[in-house]
Amino acid sequence: MSFRVECSLWQFFLRHVRADTSNVEAVTNVVQSNRTGVEVRDLSRRFGETLALNNVSLTFAPSTITGLVGKNGAGKSTLINVLSGAVRPSSGQVLVDGSPVTLASPRHAVDSGIIAVHQQLDIFPGLSVAENICLGLGDVPTIGRIIDKRAMNSRAAAATERIGLAVDVDAKAGDLSVSHQRMVTIARGLVDQPGRMVILDEPTASLTSQEAVTLFELIRGWREQGLSVIYITHRLEEVYEIADRLIVLRAGQVVMDKSSEVVSRAELVGAMTGHTEGTVRATQPIFEEQPSQEKLPSQILRSPVLQVEQLHTEKLKDVDLTVHEGEILGLAGLVGSGRSSLARVLGGLERSYTGTVRVTDKEVKLDNPRSANGAGIWYVPEDRQALALFPAFDVWEDIGLPILGSFRRFGTWLSTRMGVEHAHKEVNRLRIEPPTPQRRTRTLSGGNQQKVVLSRALQREMKILVLDEPSQGVDIQTREEIALLLADLAVDGTAIIVISSDFEELLAVSDRILVLRDGQVAAELDPKVQTEASVLEAASLRADKLASDSPNMA
Repeated sequence: MSFRVECSLWQFFLRHVRADTSNVEAVTNVVQSNRTGVEVRDLSRRFGETLALNNVSLTFAPSTITGLVGKNGAGKSTLINVLSGAVRPSSGQVLVDGSPVTLASPRHAVDSGIIAVHQQLDIFPGLSVAENICLGLGDVPTIGRIIDKRAMNSRAAAATERIGLAVDVDAKAGDLSVSHQRMVTIARGLVDQPGRMVILDEPTASLTSQEAVTLFELIRGWREQGLSVIYITHRLEEVYEIADRLIVLRAGQVVMDKSSEVVSRAELVGAMTGHTEGTVRATQPIFEEQPSQEKLPSQILRSPVLQVEQLHTEKLKDVDLTVHEGEILGLAGLVGSGRSSLARVLGGLERSYTGTVRVTDKEVKLDNPRSANGAGIWYVPEDRQALALFPAFDVWEDIGLPILGSFRRFGTWLSTRMGVEHAHKEVNRLRIEPPTPQRRTRTLSGGNQQKVVLSRALQREMKILVLDEPSQGVDIQTREEIALLLADLAVDGTAIIVISSDFEELLAVSDRILVLRDGQVAAELDPKVQTEASVLEAASLRADKLASDSPNMA
Protein backbone atom coordinates (compact mmCIF):
# COMPACT_ATOMS: atom_id res chain seq x y z
CA MET A 1 0.00 0.00 0.00
CA SER A 2 1.55 3.33 -1.03
CA PHE A 3 2.13 6.23 1.38
CA ARG A 4 -0.43 8.31 -0.51
CA VAL A 5 -3.11 5.63 -0.23
CA GLU A 6 -2.41 5.13 3.47
CA CYS A 7 -2.66 8.88 4.09
CA SER A 8 -5.94 8.97 2.19
CA LEU A 9 -7.21 6.13 4.35
CA TRP A 10 -6.43 8.04 7.50
CA GLN A 11 -7.99 11.22 6.10
CA PHE A 12 -11.17 9.26 5.42
CA PHE A 13 -11.35 8.04 9.00
CA LEU A 14 -10.60 11.46 10.41
CA ARG A 15 -13.33 13.03 8.29
CA HIS A 16 -16.06 10.40 8.53
CA VAL A 17 -15.49 8.41 11.71
CA ARG A 18 -14.56 11.11 14.23
CA ALA A 19 -17.70 13.08 13.48
CA ASP A 20 -19.96 10.29 14.75
CA THR A 21 -18.59 9.70 18.24
CA SER A 22 -20.65 11.78 20.60
CA ASN A 23 -22.22 8.74 22.24
CA VAL A 24 -19.07 6.64 22.73
CA GLU A 25 -18.19 7.85 26.23
CA ALA A 26 -21.80 7.60 27.35
CA VAL A 27 -22.09 4.10 25.96
CA THR A 28 -19.05 2.85 27.84
CA ASN A 29 -20.70 3.92 31.09
CA VAL A 30 -23.86 1.91 30.33
CA VAL A 31 -22.40 -1.08 32.14
CA GLN A 32 -23.17 0.54 35.45
CA SER A 33 -26.87 1.10 34.66
CA ASN A 34 -29.83 -1.25 34.75
CA ARG A 35 -30.10 -3.16 31.49
CA THR A 36 -32.09 -5.98 29.98
CA GLY A 37 -29.55 -6.75 27.27
CA VAL A 38 -29.65 -7.08 23.50
CA GLU A 39 -32.62 -8.81 21.90
CA VAL A 40 -33.63 -9.86 18.38
CA ARG A 41 -37.29 -10.46 17.57
CA ASP A 42 -38.60 -12.34 14.57
CA LEU A 43 -35.36 -11.62 12.71
CA SER A 44 -35.12 -12.81 9.10
CA ARG A 45 -32.56 -12.14 6.42
CA ARG A 46 -32.81 -13.26 2.81
CA PHE A 47 -30.03 -13.26 0.20
CA GLY A 48 -31.80 -13.77 -3.11
CA GLU A 49 -33.53 -17.14 -2.84
CA THR A 50 -31.53 -18.16 0.24
CA LEU A 51 -33.16 -17.59 3.65
CA ALA A 52 -30.11 -17.20 5.88
CA LEU A 53 -32.11 -16.32 9.02
CA ASN A 54 -35.66 -17.50 9.52
CA ASN A 55 -37.73 -15.78 12.21
CA VAL A 56 -35.02 -15.84 14.90
CA SER A 57 -35.88 -14.51 18.37
CA LEU A 58 -33.23 -14.43 21.10
CA THR A 59 -32.25 -12.38 24.14
CA PHE A 60 -28.60 -11.94 25.18
CA ALA A 61 -28.61 -10.99 28.85
CA PRO A 62 -25.85 -9.07 30.64
CA SER A 63 -23.14 -11.02 32.51
CA THR A 64 -23.62 -14.06 30.27
CA ILE A 65 -21.28 -15.86 27.87
CA THR A 66 -23.31 -17.42 25.07
CA GLY A 67 -21.77 -20.10 22.86
CA LEU A 68 -23.25 -19.85 19.37
CA VAL A 69 -22.65 -22.98 17.27
CA GLY A 70 -23.90 -24.58 14.09
CA LYS A 71 -22.74 -26.08 10.83
CA ASN A 72 -21.26 -23.90 8.14
CA GLY A 73 -24.11 -22.03 6.50
CA ALA A 74 -26.36 -22.33 9.57
CA GLY A 75 -26.81 -18.55 9.82
CA LYS A 76 -24.27 -17.69 12.55
CA SER A 77 -22.34 -15.17 10.46
CA THR A 78 -25.52 -13.52 9.23
CA LEU A 79 -26.80 -13.10 12.78
CA ILE A 80 -23.61 -11.46 14.02
CA ASN A 81 -23.45 -9.29 10.88
CA VAL A 82 -26.93 -7.98 11.72
CA LEU A 83 -25.97 -7.35 15.36
CA SER A 84 -22.73 -5.62 14.35
CA GLY A 85 -24.42 -3.35 11.80
CA ALA A 86 -22.78 -4.92 8.76
CA VAL A 87 -26.06 -6.29 7.33
CA ARG A 88 -29.63 -5.01 7.55
CA PRO A 89 -32.34 -7.58 8.38
CA SER A 90 -35.05 -8.26 5.82
CA SER A 91 -37.60 -8.22 8.64
CA GLY A 92 -37.71 -8.20 12.42
CA GLN A 93 -36.20 -5.99 15.09
CA VAL A 94 -33.07 -5.51 17.18
CA LEU A 95 -33.70 -4.08 20.65
CA VAL A 96 -31.23 -2.68 23.15
CA ASP A 97 -32.49 -2.52 26.72
CA GLY A 98 -36.01 -2.97 25.42
CA SER A 99 -35.88 -0.14 22.86
CA PRO A 100 -35.78 -0.84 19.09
CA VAL A 101 -32.60 0.34 17.37
CA THR A 102 -31.53 0.61 13.74
CA LEU A 103 -28.00 -0.68 13.33
CA ALA A 104 -27.31 0.88 9.96
CA SER A 105 -23.52 0.56 10.18
CA PRO A 106 -20.79 -0.88 12.41
CA ARG A 107 -20.37 2.62 13.88
CA HIS A 108 -24.01 2.62 14.96
CA ALA A 109 -23.48 -0.78 16.60
CA VAL A 110 -20.44 0.53 18.50
CA ASP A 111 -22.45 3.56 19.62
CA SER A 112 -25.08 1.10 20.91
CA GLY A 113 -22.42 -0.70 22.93
CA ILE A 114 -21.93 -3.67 20.56
CA ILE A 115 -18.45 -4.58 19.33
CA ALA A 116 -17.73 -7.48 16.95
CA VAL A 117 -14.44 -9.18 16.15
CA HIS A 118 -14.96 -11.12 12.93
CA GLN A 119 -13.40 -14.39 11.84
CA GLN A 120 -11.74 -13.08 8.70
CA LEU A 121 -8.46 -11.24 9.12
CA ASP A 122 -9.04 -7.59 8.28
CA ILE A 123 -5.49 -6.28 8.32
CA PHE A 124 -3.85 -3.45 6.39
CA PRO A 125 -0.39 -4.98 5.96
CA GLY A 126 1.31 -1.71 4.99
CA LEU A 127 0.15 0.08 8.14
CA SER A 128 1.67 -0.27 11.59
CA VAL A 129 0.10 -2.33 14.36
CA ALA A 130 -0.96 0.89 16.10
CA GLU A 131 -2.55 2.28 12.93
CA ASN A 132 -4.41 -0.99 12.33
CA ILE A 133 -5.73 -0.98 15.89
CA CYS A 134 -6.75 2.67 15.84
CA LEU A 135 -8.77 2.23 12.66
CA GLY A 136 -11.38 0.97 15.12
CA LEU A 137 -11.29 4.12 17.22
CA GLY A 138 -14.26 6.42 17.19
CA ASP A 139 -11.93 9.28 18.14
CA VAL A 140 -8.50 9.10 16.49
CA PRO A 141 -6.07 11.12 18.67
CA THR A 142 -4.94 14.25 16.86
CA ILE A 143 -3.16 17.53 17.46
CA GLY A 144 -5.18 19.89 15.33
CA ARG A 145 -5.50 18.13 11.99
CA ILE A 146 -2.36 16.04 12.50
CA ILE A 147 -2.49 12.55 13.96
CA ASP A 148 -0.93 12.39 17.41
CA LYS A 149 1.26 9.34 16.85
CA ARG A 150 2.46 9.18 20.45
CA ALA A 151 -1.09 9.16 21.81
CA MET A 152 -2.16 6.66 19.14
CA ASN A 153 0.71 4.33 20.02
CA SER A 154 -0.13 4.66 23.70
CA ARG A 155 -3.76 3.68 23.17
CA ALA A 156 -2.76 0.81 20.88
CA ALA A 157 -0.19 -0.42 23.40
CA ALA A 158 -2.84 -0.40 26.12
CA ALA A 159 -5.14 -2.50 23.91
CA THR A 160 -2.41 -5.04 23.11
CA GLU A 161 -1.37 -5.25 26.76
CA ARG A 162 -5.00 -5.91 27.73
CA ILE A 163 -5.04 -9.09 25.63
CA GLY A 164 -1.48 -10.18 26.37
CA LEU A 165 -0.07 -9.42 22.90
CA ALA A 166 3.64 -8.61 23.09
CA VAL A 167 4.45 -6.86 19.80
CA ASP A 168 5.98 -3.55 18.78
CA VAL A 169 3.04 -1.30 17.89
CA ASP A 170 5.30 0.51 15.39
CA ALA A 171 5.92 -2.74 13.46
CA LYS A 172 4.20 -3.32 10.13
CA ALA A 173 1.15 -5.53 10.63
CA GLY A 174 1.98 -7.46 7.45
CA ASP A 175 5.22 -8.66 9.03
CA LEU A 176 3.43 -10.39 11.91
CA SER A 177 2.46 -14.05 12.04
CA VAL A 178 -1.15 -14.94 11.29
CA SER A 179 -1.62 -15.62 15.00
CA HIS A 180 -0.45 -12.16 15.97
CA GLN A 181 -2.47 -10.54 13.17
CA ARG A 182 -5.59 -12.15 14.61
CA MET A 183 -4.73 -10.81 18.05
CA VAL A 184 -4.38 -7.35 16.47
CA THR A 185 -7.93 -7.59 15.09
CA ILE A 186 -9.14 -8.52 18.59
CA ALA A 187 -7.26 -5.54 20.07
CA ARG A 188 -8.85 -3.28 17.44
CA GLY A 189 -12.30 -4.41 18.48
CA LEU A 190 -11.50 -3.62 22.13
CA VAL A 191 -9.86 -0.22 21.71
CA ASP A 192 -13.34 1.28 22.10
CA GLN A 193 -14.36 -0.12 25.47
CA PRO A 194 -17.49 -2.23 24.82
CA GLY A 195 -20.59 -1.08 26.67
CA ARG A 196 -23.05 -3.96 26.35
CA MET A 197 -21.89 -6.80 24.14
CA VAL A 198 -18.76 -8.32 22.63
CA ILE A 199 -19.12 -10.73 19.68
CA LEU A 200 -16.16 -13.01 18.95
CA ASP A 201 -16.21 -15.11 15.77
CA GLU A 202 -13.66 -17.98 15.82
CA PRO A 203 -11.31 -15.88 18.00
CA THR A 204 -8.82 -18.68 18.75
CA ALA A 205 -8.20 -19.63 15.11
CA SER A 206 -4.38 -19.77 14.74
CA LEU A 207 -3.81 -18.68 18.36
CA THR A 208 -1.35 -20.53 20.55
CA SER A 209 -2.62 -22.32 23.65
CA GLN A 210 -1.28 -19.59 25.92
CA GLU A 211 -2.87 -16.85 23.82
CA ALA A 212 -6.19 -18.69 24.04
CA VAL A 213 -5.87 -18.94 27.84
CA THR A 214 -5.24 -15.20 28.06
CA LEU A 215 -8.25 -14.51 25.85
CA PHE A 216 -10.51 -16.72 28.01
CA GLU A 217 -9.39 -14.83 31.13
CA LEU A 218 -10.29 -11.58 29.37
CA ILE A 219 -13.73 -12.92 28.38
CA ARG A 220 -14.50 -14.01 31.94
CA GLY A 221 -13.49 -10.54 33.08
CA TRP A 222 -16.04 -8.99 30.71
CA ARG A 223 -18.73 -11.21 32.20
CA GLU A 224 -17.84 -9.97 35.68
CA GLN A 225 -18.12 -6.39 34.38
CA GLY A 226 -21.70 -7.05 33.27
CA LEU A 227 -21.11 -7.50 29.54
CA SER A 228 -22.86 -10.02 27.33
CA VAL A 229 -20.46 -12.11 25.22
CA ILE A 230 -21.35 -14.11 22.13
CA TYR A 231 -18.67 -16.72 21.39
CA ILE A 232 -18.85 -18.38 17.97
CA THR A 233 -16.64 -21.40 17.34
CA HIS A 234 -16.51 -24.83 15.72
CA ARG A 235 -14.31 -26.10 18.55
CA LEU A 236 -16.87 -27.64 20.88
CA GLU A 237 -14.40 -28.13 23.72
CA GLU A 238 -14.04 -24.34 23.83
CA VAL A 239 -17.75 -23.60 24.23
CA TYR A 240 -17.97 -26.10 27.08
CA GLU A 241 -15.00 -24.41 28.75
CA ILE A 242 -16.14 -20.80 28.38
CA ALA A 243 -19.92 -20.63 27.75
CA ASP A 244 -22.78 -20.41 30.26
CA ARG A 245 -25.41 -20.96 27.59
CA LEU A 246 -25.47 -22.81 24.26
CA ILE A 247 -27.47 -21.76 21.21
CA VAL A 248 -27.54 -23.91 18.07
CA LEU A 249 -28.57 -22.54 14.70
CA ARG A 250 -29.49 -24.88 11.86
CA ALA A 251 -30.75 -23.74 8.44
CA GLY A 252 -31.29 -20.22 9.80
CA GLN A 253 -33.42 -21.29 12.78
CA VAL A 254 -32.81 -21.72 16.51
CA VAL A 255 -32.98 -25.45 17.29
CA MET A 256 -31.43 -25.39 20.77
CA ASP A 257 -31.14 -22.83 23.58
CA LYS A 258 -29.99 -24.40 26.86
CA SER A 259 -27.56 -24.06 29.73
CA SER A 260 -24.19 -25.56 28.82
CA GLU A 261 -24.28 -27.58 32.05
CA VAL A 262 -27.18 -29.76 30.88
CA VAL A 263 -26.19 -30.39 27.23
CA SER A 264 -24.06 -33.43 26.35
CA ARG A 265 -21.67 -33.34 23.41
CA ALA A 266 -23.81 -35.96 21.64
CA GLU A 267 -26.94 -33.85 22.07
CA LEU A 268 -25.16 -30.72 20.89
CA VAL A 269 -23.76 -32.36 17.76
CA GLY A 270 -27.13 -33.94 17.06
CA ALA A 271 -28.79 -30.51 17.18
CA MET A 272 -26.15 -29.10 14.82
CA THR A 273 -26.42 -31.86 12.24
CA GLY A 274 -30.12 -32.71 12.52
CA HIS A 275 -29.38 -36.37 13.30
CA THR A 276 -30.72 -38.13 16.35
CA GLU A 277 -28.39 -38.74 19.24
CA GLY A 278 -28.12 -42.40 18.39
CA THR A 279 -27.24 -42.00 14.71
CA VAL A 280 -24.95 -38.99 14.45
CA ARG A 281 -21.45 -40.04 13.49
CA ALA A 282 -19.74 -37.07 15.11
CA THR A 283 -20.80 -38.17 18.60
CA GLN A 284 -17.80 -40.48 18.29
CA PRO A 285 -14.26 -39.05 18.02
CA ILE A 286 -13.96 -36.94 14.91
CA PHE A 287 -12.67 -38.74 11.79
CA GLU A 288 -13.09 -42.16 13.44
CA GLU A 289 -14.69 -43.64 10.33
CA GLN A 290 -12.00 -42.88 7.78
CA PRO A 291 -11.29 -46.03 5.74
CA SER A 292 -7.93 -46.77 7.31
CA GLN A 293 -8.31 -50.46 6.61
CA GLU A 294 -7.82 -49.77 2.89
CA LYS A 295 -4.60 -47.79 3.39
CA LEU A 296 -1.14 -49.19 3.57
CA PRO A 297 0.20 -48.99 7.14
CA SER A 298 3.24 -46.78 7.62
CA GLN A 299 5.50 -49.80 8.10
CA ILE A 300 4.93 -50.99 4.52
CA LEU A 301 4.59 -47.68 2.69
CA ARG A 302 5.28 -47.51 -0.98
CA SER A 303 8.08 -45.55 -2.63
CA PRO A 304 8.98 -41.98 -1.57
CA VAL A 305 7.18 -39.23 -3.48
CA LEU A 306 8.62 -36.17 -1.72
CA GLN A 307 12.13 -35.93 -0.32
CA VAL A 308 13.35 -32.75 1.36
CA GLU A 309 17.01 -32.59 2.34
CA GLN A 310 18.83 -29.96 4.41
CA LEU A 311 16.23 -27.28 3.67
CA HIS A 312 17.28 -23.94 5.13
CA THR A 313 15.31 -20.68 5.12
CA GLU A 314 14.94 -17.71 7.43
CA LYS A 315 12.74 -19.87 9.70
CA LEU A 316 13.92 -23.42 8.84
CA LYS A 317 17.21 -25.00 9.84
CA ASP A 318 18.37 -27.94 7.72
CA VAL A 319 15.04 -29.76 7.64
CA ASP A 320 14.89 -33.32 6.30
CA LEU A 321 11.65 -35.16 5.60
CA THR A 322 10.22 -37.83 3.34
CA VAL A 323 6.59 -38.44 2.38
CA HIS A 324 5.62 -41.71 0.72
CA GLU A 325 2.99 -42.60 -1.82
CA GLY A 326 -0.36 -42.90 -0.07
CA GLU A 327 0.90 -41.45 3.22
CA ILE A 328 -0.66 -38.65 5.25
CA LEU A 329 2.12 -36.88 7.13
CA GLY A 330 1.03 -34.55 9.94
CA LEU A 331 3.19 -31.52 10.73
CA ALA A 332 2.80 -30.29 14.31
CA GLY A 333 4.39 -27.31 15.98
CA LEU A 334 3.63 -24.13 17.83
CA VAL A 335 3.26 -20.79 16.07
CA GLY A 336 6.68 -19.72 14.81
CA SER A 337 8.00 -23.29 14.61
CA GLY A 338 8.51 -23.04 10.84
CA ARG A 339 5.72 -25.39 9.75
CA SER A 340 3.95 -22.80 7.56
CA SER A 341 7.28 -21.65 6.15
CA LEU A 342 7.93 -25.22 5.02
CA ALA A 343 4.50 -25.34 3.37
CA ARG A 344 5.15 -22.07 1.54
CA VAL A 345 8.48 -23.35 0.24
CA LEU A 346 6.77 -26.45 -1.14
CA GLY A 347 4.03 -24.26 -2.65
CA GLY A 348 6.56 -22.04 -4.44
CA LEU A 349 5.75 -18.96 -2.35
CA GLU A 350 8.98 -18.80 -0.37
CA ARG A 351 12.55 -19.35 -1.49
CA SER A 352 14.96 -21.58 0.38
CA TYR A 353 18.56 -20.54 0.99
CA THR A 354 19.98 -24.04 0.65
CA GLY A 355 18.73 -27.61 0.37
CA THR A 356 17.08 -29.81 -2.22
CA VAL A 357 13.54 -30.95 -2.95
CA ARG A 358 12.93 -34.12 -4.95
CA VAL A 359 9.62 -35.31 -6.37
CA THR A 360 9.62 -38.98 -7.38
CA ASP A 361 13.42 -38.90 -7.06
CA LYS A 362 13.81 -35.95 -9.45
CA GLU A 363 15.18 -32.68 -8.12
CA VAL A 364 12.80 -29.75 -8.69
CA LYS A 365 13.11 -25.96 -8.41
CA LEU A 366 10.13 -24.40 -6.68
CA ASP A 367 10.54 -20.79 -7.79
CA ASN A 368 6.82 -19.95 -7.88
CA PRO A 369 3.41 -21.64 -7.58
CA ARG A 370 3.40 -22.50 -11.28
CA SER A 371 6.65 -24.46 -10.97
CA ALA A 372 5.27 -26.21 -7.85
CA ASN A 373 2.11 -27.19 -9.73
CA GLY A 374 4.24 -28.36 -12.65
CA ALA A 375 6.15 -30.63 -10.27
CA GLY A 376 2.88 -32.14 -9.06
CA ILE A 377 2.60 -30.19 -5.78
CA TRP A 378 -0.62 -28.39 -4.85
CA TYR A 379 -0.57 -26.08 -1.83
CA VAL A 380 -3.70 -24.93 0.05
CA PRO A 381 -2.62 -21.99 2.26
CA GLU A 382 -3.73 -21.12 5.78
CA ASP A 383 -5.13 -17.69 4.82
CA ARG A 384 -7.67 -18.74 2.20
CA GLN A 385 -9.20 -15.26 1.99
CA ALA A 386 -5.97 -13.55 0.95
CA LEU A 387 -4.15 -16.33 -0.89
CA ALA A 388 -6.60 -18.94 -2.19
CA LEU A 389 -10.06 -17.57 -2.92
CA PHE A 390 -11.32 -15.39 -5.74
CA PRO A 391 -14.27 -13.82 -3.89
CA ALA A 392 -15.60 -11.96 -6.94
CA PHE A 393 -15.78 -15.21 -8.95
CA ASP A 394 -18.77 -17.49 -9.14
CA VAL A 395 -18.25 -20.87 -7.47
CA TRP A 396 -17.97 -22.62 -10.84
CA GLU A 397 -15.23 -20.23 -11.95
CA ASP A 398 -13.29 -20.59 -8.71
CA ILE A 399 -13.46 -24.40 -8.80
CA GLY A 400 -12.71 -24.68 -12.50
CA LEU A 401 -9.88 -22.14 -12.65
CA PRO A 402 -7.11 -24.72 -13.28
CA ILE A 403 -9.07 -26.23 -16.20
CA LEU A 404 -10.88 -23.22 -17.68
CA GLY A 405 -9.35 -24.07 -21.04
CA SER A 406 -11.46 -27.22 -21.18
CA PHE A 407 -14.62 -25.08 -21.11
CA ARG A 408 -13.74 -23.19 -24.28
CA ARG A 409 -15.82 -23.39 -27.44
CA PHE A 410 -15.00 -22.02 -30.88
CA GLY A 411 -11.43 -21.20 -29.92
CA THR A 412 -11.63 -18.46 -27.29
CA TRP A 413 -15.31 -18.51 -26.26
CA LEU A 414 -15.75 -19.67 -22.66
CA SER A 415 -18.85 -21.82 -22.17
CA THR A 416 -20.58 -20.99 -18.88
CA ARG A 417 -22.87 -23.98 -19.38
CA MET A 418 -19.95 -26.42 -19.53
CA GLY A 419 -18.32 -24.85 -16.48
CA VAL A 420 -21.52 -24.91 -14.44
CA GLU A 421 -22.27 -28.52 -15.36
CA HIS A 422 -18.78 -29.54 -14.28
CA ALA A 423 -19.04 -27.55 -11.04
CA HIS A 424 -22.40 -29.16 -10.20
CA LYS A 425 -20.62 -32.52 -9.96
CA GLU A 426 -17.91 -31.07 -7.71
CA VAL A 427 -20.41 -29.21 -5.54
CA ASN A 428 -22.33 -32.43 -4.96
CA ARG A 429 -19.14 -34.42 -4.42
CA LEU A 430 -17.90 -32.13 -1.64
CA ARG A 431 -21.40 -31.20 -0.41
CA ILE A 432 -20.88 -27.47 -0.88
CA GLU A 433 -23.81 -25.47 0.49
CA PRO A 434 -25.81 -23.94 -1.01
CA PRO A 435 -25.36 -26.19 -4.09
CA THR A 436 -25.45 -23.25 -6.50
CA PRO A 437 -22.39 -22.95 -8.81
CA GLN A 438 -23.55 -19.57 -10.13
CA ARG A 439 -23.20 -17.88 -6.77
CA ARG A 440 -20.37 -15.59 -5.69
CA THR A 441 -17.72 -17.40 -3.64
CA ARG A 442 -17.62 -14.54 -1.15
CA THR A 443 -21.24 -15.26 -0.11
CA LEU A 444 -20.40 -18.76 1.16
CA SER A 445 -19.63 -19.61 4.77
CA GLY A 446 -15.99 -20.17 5.74
CA GLY A 447 -16.30 -23.96 5.69
CA ASN A 448 -17.87 -24.01 2.25
CA GLN A 449 -15.22 -21.61 0.95
CA GLN A 450 -12.63 -24.11 2.18
CA LYS A 451 -14.41 -26.84 0.23
CA VAL A 452 -14.24 -24.68 -2.91
CA VAL A 453 -10.47 -24.27 -2.43
CA LEU A 454 -10.05 -28.03 -1.96
CA SER A 455 -12.23 -28.76 -4.98
CA ARG A 456 -10.05 -26.52 -7.14
CA ALA A 457 -6.97 -28.42 -5.95
CA LEU A 458 -8.55 -31.67 -7.11
CA GLN A 459 -9.11 -30.50 -10.68
CA ARG A 460 -5.65 -31.56 -11.81
CA GLU A 461 -3.67 -34.68 -11.19
CA MET A 462 -1.22 -34.15 -8.36
CA LYS A 463 1.39 -36.19 -6.60
CA ILE A 464 1.58 -34.14 -3.40
CA LEU A 465 -1.09 -32.16 -1.55
CA VAL A 466 0.03 -29.68 1.14
CA LEU A 467 -2.72 -28.37 3.44
CA ASP A 468 -2.08 -25.62 6.00
CA GLU A 469 -4.83 -25.50 8.67
CA PRO A 470 -7.46 -27.19 6.44
CA SER A 471 -10.14 -27.29 9.16
CA GLN A 472 -9.76 -23.71 10.41
CA GLY A 473 -13.22 -22.20 10.80
CA VAL A 474 -14.88 -25.43 9.69
CA ASP A 475 -17.70 -27.26 11.47
CA ILE A 476 -17.51 -30.84 12.78
CA GLN A 477 -19.29 -32.48 9.86
CA THR A 478 -17.20 -30.62 7.29
CA ARG A 479 -14.02 -31.55 9.14
CA GLU A 480 -15.05 -35.18 8.97
CA GLU A 481 -15.85 -34.88 5.26
CA ILE A 482 -12.42 -33.33 4.61
CA ALA A 483 -10.75 -36.15 6.56
CA LEU A 484 -12.59 -38.78 4.53
CA LEU A 485 -11.62 -36.99 1.32
CA LEU A 486 -7.96 -37.02 2.36
CA ALA A 487 -8.18 -40.71 3.19
CA ASP A 488 -9.62 -41.43 -0.28
CA LEU A 489 -6.84 -39.39 -1.94
CA ALA A 490 -4.24 -41.32 0.04
CA VAL A 491 -5.76 -44.64 -1.04
CA ASP A 492 -5.34 -43.43 -4.64
CA GLY A 493 -1.62 -42.83 -3.95
CA THR A 494 -1.45 -39.08 -3.27
CA ALA A 495 1.18 -38.04 -0.73
CA ILE A 496 -0.40 -35.58 1.71
CA ILE A 497 1.04 -33.15 4.25
CA VAL A 498 -1.41 -31.74 6.82
CA ILE A 499 -0.41 -28.83 9.04
CA SER A 500 -2.73 -28.12 11.96
CA SER A 501 -2.77 -26.39 15.33
CA ASP A 502 -5.39 -28.95 16.35
CA PHE A 503 -3.24 -31.84 17.54
CA GLU A 504 -6.29 -34.03 18.05
CA GLU A 505 -7.02 -33.64 14.35
CA LEU A 506 -3.44 -34.57 13.42
CA LEU A 507 -3.57 -37.69 15.58
CA ALA A 508 -6.81 -38.73 13.89
CA VAL A 509 -5.86 -38.24 10.23
CA SER A 510 -2.10 -38.87 10.10
CA ASP A 511 -0.08 -42.00 9.46
CA ARG A 512 2.97 -40.30 10.95
CA ILE A 513 3.61 -36.94 12.67
CA LEU A 514 6.71 -34.76 12.49
CA VAL A 515 7.04 -32.10 15.17
CA LEU A 516 8.83 -28.86 14.29
CA ARG A 517 10.30 -26.56 16.88
CA ASP A 518 12.46 -23.48 16.25
CA GLY A 519 12.72 -24.43 12.57
CA GLN A 520 13.99 -27.95 13.22
CA VAL A 521 12.47 -31.41 13.30
CA ALA A 522 12.18 -32.10 17.04
CA ALA A 523 10.46 -35.49 16.96
CA GLU A 524 8.80 -38.13 14.80
CA LEU A 525 5.69 -39.60 16.40
CA ASP A 526 3.45 -42.59 15.82
CA PRO A 527 -0.13 -41.25 16.20
CA LYS A 528 -1.39 -44.67 17.27
CA VAL A 529 0.44 -44.44 20.59
CA GLN A 530 0.49 -40.68 21.22
CA THR A 531 -1.94 -38.26 22.87
CA GLU A 532 -2.65 -34.58 22.33
CA ALA A 533 -0.64 -33.86 25.48
CA SER A 534 2.40 -35.79 24.26
CA VAL A 535 2.37 -33.96 20.89
CA LEU A 536 2.18 -30.64 22.73
CA GLU A 537 5.05 -31.72 24.96
CA ALA A 538 7.13 -32.62 21.91
CA ALA A 539 6.37 -29.24 20.34
CA SER A 540 7.33 -27.41 23.54
CA LEU A 541 10.54 -29.17 24.60
CA ARG A 542 14.01 -28.64 23.20
CA ALA A 543 15.02 -31.44 20.85
CA ASP A 544 17.88 -32.59 23.12
CA LYS A 545 15.66 -32.62 26.23
CA LEU A 546 12.93 -34.44 24.29
CA ALA A 547 15.38 -37.16 23.26
CA SER A 548 16.60 -37.70 26.84
CA ASP A 549 13.29 -37.31 28.69
CA SER A 550 10.86 -38.96 26.26
CA PRO A 551 12.37 -42.14 24.83
CA ASN A 552 8.98 -43.40 23.64
CA MET A 553 8.51 -40.51 21.25
CA ALA A 554 10.10 -42.03 18.20
